Amino acid sequence: MIIKQRELSKVLEKLRSLNQRLSDNHPEKIRVHSDLQKKLAEERGEKAIDFFLQFLDQELFHFLHTIRIPDGQGFFQIDTLILSPFFILIIEVKNWRGTILFGGNGQVTRIREDGREEGFPNPVPQANLQRYRLQKWLLQSGFNNIPIHTMVVISFPSTIIKSTNQQAIPKEVIHNNQLMFKINTLAHKRKQVISIDVLHQIADEMMAAHTPEDKNILETYGVQQAELIKGVICDNCSFSSMIWQLSKMHCPKCEFISEDSYLTAINDYSLLINREAKNSELRDFLQIDSPHIVKRLMHREGFAFIGNTNGRKYLLNERN
Repeated sequence: MIIKQRELSKVLEKLRSLNQRLSDNHPEKIRVHSDLQKKLAEERGEKAIDFFLQFLDQELFHFLHTIRIPDGQGFFQIDTLILSPFFILIIEVKNWRGTILFGGNGQVTRIREDGREEGFPNPVPQANLQRYRLQKWLLQSGFNNIPIHTMVVISFPSTIIKSTNQQAIPKEVIHNNQLMFKINTLAHKRKQVISIDVLHQIADEMMAAHTPEDKNILETYGVQQAELIKGVICDNCSFSSMIWQLSKMHCPKCEFISEDSYLTAINDYSLLINREAKNSELRDFLQIDSPHIVKRLMHREGFAFIGNTNGRKYLLNERN
């Protein structure tokens, strides 16, 4: 049973908007684009395990995806958490391609398809730290003596996993196509230690504590608002800015016509700058001169607002 679906990362949404709103010659463009590609790969890797999880008994296993919980040291995030009557399982997903070498120095080396090498921290201690923090959080929430296991899942079955210096590959590390079988084997070796009622209580507590990751993306990359590309960007050719004519957005470059492309620009403003905006601020960002057109668009889309006349601010995340 899926208790918490995977949600589109707010950070990913912001990276996607920022990447589109930075010119190619901006000093942070390469880093933003690279981080966006990494985040997209992470999301694909996490979704890749869902196919295998669907074959588990949905009455016995309860899934919480991308759960992020506060504790005394900040937040800890778990890619997928499985609650069952037998144990709790933490799944850490790694979107690694190529060849993965587990060394004896606590480091993992990835050899890419082009032969380049990259070093990464060993994900097993990372998963164990998540287990420690979750165990501590459960104890503080009144849930005692619950066994917690960890698995590190490589999301691509084509990835080659090896060890160096005769070291054994950690038993927690598996390919995603082994996941369902490993979980069932683990469950068959265990006796029931958690009632369904307690499982539901744990799930409710975790859902109440869940805090999605969010951050000021402009601050993160040191980008000034004035450096953003303004205007309604064409969905067809990425030209900015589209022009409002005859109640539609028109692209002067490729002649593409859209009735609602301005909504993407409004969402960009909400993600990158502020969730509230005055008519004048939206006019400047959308590059629409008329305050009456902006007012009409905001009312047509049902955006909520606070204040009246000159002090009115539209709430860009709320619609009536």
